[in-house]
Amino acid sequence: RAIERVRATYYISRMLAQSGLLHLTSLRLMFVPTGTIDRVVGAERVSLAIDEIQRLSCEGLATKKLTVRSAIKTYRFVGRNFENLERELRALVSRSSQSEISHREEVLAEARVNLFVSRLLTQSGLLHVTNRRVSFTPIGVLDRAMGARDLQLPVEAIEGIET
Repeated sequence: RAIERVRATYYISRMLAQSGLLHLTSLRLMFVPTGTIDRVVGAERVSLAIDEIQRLSCEGLATKKLTVRSAIKTYRFVGRNFENLERELRALVSRSSQSEISHREEVLAEARVNLFVSRLLTQSGLLHVTNRRVSFTPIGVLDRAMGARDLQLPVEAIEGIET
């Protein structure tokens, strides 16, 4: 059940943004794209567990810029009427960090890499290895426009590594 819900724009990169709704529950912050064109080109929901949030900032007067940082990614949202959302989110993050301090996600390694999608197709992006998961975030504007998505694999699911 949502504690707070506001209209927002999610900035994926300097050149790519999506309009949608930002939902806050007691467990997660979620962005749901609502733009027809965004959905047609493959916009996906963004879901971030409260205990994954490491830093939070909110700037601006009438129009607010909410920046949320996890161990592996920074999310930027812009919109109005963020006051209640920011207050509730800060309270949840504060409670989470006090109770879950030993379970925090820590980045062990990060690198800029090319992901081989097929023999002919690669995607450039950032590879993050944490104590909880391995993730790949595409950084190319064209890759994003063509539907490239973030990939995440829990550490427990890794059966072996080939070099």
